[in-house]
Amino acid sequence: MRVDRLALALAALGALLGQEARASSSGKLIGTVKDPAGEALPGVTVTASSPALIGGARSTRTGADGSFLFPSLDPGLYRVKAELSGFRSIELAKVRVFLDRTTAVFPRLEAGELAEQLTVTAEPPVLDPLQVATGQVFTAEFMDRSSIGADDRLYQSVIGSAAGVGFSELNSDPHVFGSTVGENVYLIDGLDTTDPFTATLGTNFNFDAIQEISFFTAGFEAEYGRATGGVVNLITKSGGNSFSGTFDTRYRTSALSEKGPHFDPSRDKSTFILPAATLGGPVLLDRLWFFTSAEYQEQATTPFLSPTANTLRGEDYLGKLSWQIDPQWRAVFKASSTPFTNTNFNASQFVEPAAAATERQSSVISQGELSATLGSNLLWELQAGVNRRRIFDAPASGDLATPGVFDQATQISSVNAANVQSSTRERAEGQTSLTWFAAGPAAPDGGGWGGGGHEFKAGFSYGRLALDALNNTVGGASYVDDSSQGGPFLFSVTPVLPAKSYTGDLAAAYLQDGWRLLPSLTVKLGLRYDAVGYHNEAGNAVANLSALQPRFGFAWDLLGDAHTLLRGSYGRFMHPSALSLPFYARLSLAPTTRYVSCSDVVAPGVADPAQVAALCRGYATAHGGAVIADPLHRDPAGYAFFDVLSSMPNRVDPRLQPAAADELTLGLQRQLASRSSIELTYVYKKTRHILEDTCSENVPTPTADPGLVHCPYLVMTNPAAARRDYHGLLLRFETRAADRLYLVASYAYSLSRGSVEYTQGSGPDFDVFPVHFVNTYGFLSDDRRHRLKVKGFVKLPLGFSAGFNALYESPFSYSVLQNLDPPLYGTQFLEPRGSRRANSSYTLELELRKAFRLGPLSAELIGTIENVLSSQRPTAVCQFAGGCGGDTSADQVPLGAATDFQQPRRYEVGLRLVF
Repeated sequence: MRVDRLALALAALGALLGQEARASSSGKLIGTVKDPAGEALPGVTVTASSPALIGGARSTRTGADGSFLFPSLDPGLYRVKAELSGFRSIELAKVRVFLDRTTAVFPRLEAGELAEQLTVTAEPPVLDPLQVATGQVFTAEFMDRSSIGADDRLYQSVIGSAAGVGFSELNSDPHVFGSTVGENVYLIDGLDTTDPFTATLGTNFNFDAIQEISFFTAGFEAEYGRATGGVVNLITKSGGNSFSGTFDTRYRTSALSEKGPHFDPSRDKSTFILPAATLGGPVLLDRLWFFTSAEYQEQATTPFLSPTANTLRGEDYLGKLSWQIDPQWRAVFKASSTPFTNTNFNASQFVEPAAAATERQSSVISQGELSATLGSNLLWELQAGVNRRRIFDAPASGDLATPGVFDQATQISSVNAANVQSSTRERAEGQTSLTWFAAGPAAPDGGGWGGGGHEFKAGFSYGRLALDALNNTVGGASYVDDSSQGGPFLFSVTPVLPAKSYTGDLAAAYLQDGWRLLPSLTVKLGLRYDAVGYHNEAGNAVANLSALQPRFGFAWDLLGDAHTLLRGSYGRFMHPSALSLPFYARLSLAPTTRYVSCSDVVAPGVADPAQVAALCRGYATAHGGAVIADPLHRDPAGYAFFDVLSSMPNRVDPRLQPAAADELTLGLQRQLASRSSIELTYVYKKTRHILEDTCSENVPTPTADPGLVHCPYLVMTNPAAARRDYHGLLLRFETRAADRLYLVASYAYSLSRGSVEYTQGSGPDFDVFPVHFVNTYGFLSDDRRHRLKVKGFVKLPLGFSAGFNALYESPFSYSVLQNLDPPLYGTQFLEPRGSRRANSSYTLELELRKAFRLGPLSAELIGTIENVLSSQRPTAVCQFAGGCGGDTSADQVPLGAATDFQQPRRYEVGLRLVF
């Protein structure tokens, strides 16, 4: 079925349902009101109020079973007041409502006059009695005070502190329970901002603009999809009824770094500054709020012996309006932009100034949202947005006509940058959802939501992905020299092609039911359907992928007080791939014609120009071509035809299925004391139908072809040998005791195994049978048997506070590889993947703040110490049996020896103003 026809069918379903599938930007508050004897009290008026809640306080009444529900509240601190004639009213203060979570409170009313109010600083349960998924919520305060240094003030760093989540040395995106860095989804204010080409993180912005992050790592419900890893649901700040703002700046230089055996700050010089500001407040009290933010980043780095400095200058801007149209209707509008320029991004001792390259990027997001509370038990949400990202890499000189030169003997690039790339990546989406809270039989008046109640949610979304891309050699040609053999060596000509367009259509629909089977037992059932169709530059269908994904979960409040919870889930999760799939199957291929130097390759040492010319003509004729003149006159004798590198376009297996993960979780969570909890969770996940290409002869059954005799083209398919398996046991402790300490600690024991890493489906892992199929299954790059994380902050006397971040990881795995000789290519595993272990790693980061007043401003001086213990453990090792490194044995690094290290202790300073 084509996706366009499917989209029409799903659109009809969406119209029937009235709404669509979007990420939540709110939390829920539930509870039960009882009298001193423990009997339920119906008809109690319950009011929730908070500075975070636009439109003023919300009120509801308890049902016959004493239960009440606020189905959609903005995250923040609330005061919850319960009132009933004949009883003293009670008000609970500091009740925290979290994004994507449910907070439960259990107020008790005492007999007395209504005017005799009792105000209590609540000690509400810290556990969500309805949550079946595994994950964590990060508040703005926690993120600000526990993120150590500017490099940690990124939301991918925040989610990296979640239990069981790891990072590889090659990418800043997280691995979530054995999935690759390209299998997460990044939702910002409900809009999917995942890069449509790489399927990785798509945008970043001012850290102080983040209100809260909900990060699901496993077992998420049917409303969330497109991920076999984790789901990041991030919401930005909205302003308030009073003006508030921040100014935060961080500064460091290489002079603030200590020297170590593998790092010398006098050789690798750098400076960094990051000023950022936010401002929010009312346009109309309780009706129209605004929030804005701006940030500037400048970082200059001069690598050792580099003749040029790499300078990155970036900005980001955000503007947001929240409009409470009336008590039922709300609209939100937001726009953001993140332009940056990375000058001389290839700066190195091996790049001459003439060969420097510059990258320019920009990401512009525009979105709008309309939501309505249609009565006490019906919510509707509609959202639409566009995320457009542009990337342009080109010679810093602006010269797009002169070819670049690379000397394979010295590894030096000169004359000009060799490549020009550009891409425009666009994701446009519309989505809608309808949520209906159906009261159980114990609440026939609809006021409560106790035993037997349902939360039905239905949704639909449609998105359009587009990629305009070009990748050309500058001037349509390039040189390779070999100064050890005299100079000019190889001249390659590749036609310059215009940008081509590749598209994708995404459609999804889901139904889910949160059934409160008993007041203490919630069962969640869901079914999600995702479909995606990709088209190449000719508009031809390349692949149509779809999957039904059942989800099941339960949450059992064992004691009925939200203090001890048993939860579990099982589900299937599909990944829709990305625009790299139609780009892989592109028809516009530019064959490369190769010519060799007449003077230095065909006739080395021959002095007579006529003899050189004769030998060169003969060489070219023997290879089926002619002699051409050298455009840069580097070899006056010219270049002789050698061969043409071309291939048939790659193809996609018509039986291709989307990658999918089956996942099982089981967890026990217990509240220990005031705002403290501990959780033990088991996770098992197996991922199959992984996309990877292979030689055409291997479809459908692998066929031996050690000489590449029968491999005219590659096919994207689902190799049976491509799989991943993850087992994890997670222990997590969290406390927010006494308003002075906020600490999150976790320990993870895990096994992460598989036969393919993040390749976007086009790695050489399964190209040629059997050499690329041997020993591929084993421990993946994210496999660390033990991970221990501790992160948080403590408020100290005299206006001081301290943030801390500690990490220990057991030894990482590495493989034993060898490079394959022509006509083969790529590498071969000599032992099972990840068969060897390197070393463990650990780090400790601290940040000390001193607060003081500057008139209406609260100011903080900030000092940061990164890598307090100055650990300089290896972070990568050589994986090649023959060693890694230079051309001579003296330059070689042997198998298992370190190739990169932790940077030693370094310092950073900052200033923060808040009003």
